Amino acid sequence: MKPRLVIVAGPLRESVFVLDSEEIQVGRDPSNRIPIGDPALSRRHCLFKRDEGMYKLQDLGSRNGTYVNGVAVEETSLNHGD
Repeated sequence: MKPRLVIVAGPLRESVFVLDSEEIQVGRDPSNRIPIGDPALSRRHCLFKRDEGMYKLQDLGSRNGTYVNGVAVEETSLNHGD
């Protein structure tokens, strides 16, 4: 199964996005690969980056921060279930 992002809250709740590119940018701006029209997100909020078969999540200087499992992160490797 390919890695995927499952939205659990907000306007896109229960949406699923397959992570199938080297970089996938997320944010409010419609030019993002995953645009999310939520005022809690910055225009360019965070970036999923493939690294040696896994994905890392990098905050892009967002106003409200990026969280993984309730913990604020600037950049972190992602594991199954995060």
